[in-house]
Amino acid sequence: MKLKDLGEFGLIKRLADDISINDAQVVAGIGDDAAAIKAGGPKLILFTTDSLIENVHFTCSTITPYQIGWKALAVNLSDIAAMGGVPKHGLVSIGLPPQTPVDFVDSFYQGIKDLANKFKVNIVGGDTARSPQLIVNISLLGEVEEEYLALRSGAKAGDKVLVTGDLGGSAAHRLAGKHLPPRPRVEEGRVIVRRLWPTSMIDISDGLASDLRHICESSQVGAKIWSQKIPVSEKTRQMSEQSGKDFLRLALEGGEDYELLFTASPRRLSKLMSEIDVSMTVIGEITDQKGKLLLIDKEGKLHPLESKGYEHFKENRP
Repeated sequence: MKLKDLGEFGLIKRLADDISINDAQVVAGIGDDAAAIKAGGPKLILFTTDSLIENVHFTCSTITPYQIGWKALAVNLSDIAAMGGVPKHGLVSIGLPPQTPVDFVDSFYQGIKDLANKFKVNIVGGDTARSPQLIVNISLLGEVEEEYLALRSGAKAGDKVLVTGDLGGSAAHRLAGKHLPPRPRVEEGRVIVRRLWPTSMIDISDGLASDLRHICESSQVGAKIWSQKIPVSEKTRQMSEQSGKDFLRLALEGGEDYELLFTASPRRLSKLMSEIDVSMTVIGEITDQKGKLLLIDKEGKLHPLESKGYEHFKENRP
């Protein structure tokens, strides 16, 4: 068996099978957007890491050095946001070819610095190394009150499914040979956990269909989504039409939108949703049909919602 057969998520499950967590300090480990750890203080520590690799996550012809730096930190910030937390301290490690212009590196780090300043994140160290291509890894610490910690595993039948912002924009820009800088929803995540008490939450990095499946698998539930409710901007619709792609497919499978996907009780939503200044849309609901994900089209017909979002080791970019 090859990695291309196993896939990213199969590999993660295979590796996680041999890792036992016996430490009572670990509140959440493998299987969520970030680890949550007790450290003796009033808040939990959140710990996450992400890598960006040239010609895998980006190509230098469609993204500037500044945008690479911004994105490298943004994807980590999005993980902290998905746990309901506040980002605090980061480490930046980078592998570079020796012929890389110094101006490139300066611009790259400026992208990191500007986004770090926006969210008051301290860059406290890291590493540099020679590499045949650009490789970036950022590790980020955050914190969250235990009562506000959001996991993937709490969704219940009857809960509504919601997303922030709109979907498909990142995939549409990629098709046009452009890059859309991620917008980590840190402030929105804090409002959601403090006001709506989500029963589960995840950031949309692999695509709506794939990330909804992650929630359903962790929560042992099913879900149904209304295609007409999925928020897609007019610009994304136009760009998808120009490229000959279905905008709904981009929204479901495109990935890298880094919006928040979460579930919440209908009772709490009916009381508070109109009072919250966060762009969010109810797109479906959780069912008790474990592992069964359905898409309801505009005519009311049911279709299996297949997880065709991005997965490393497989050729599946929409």
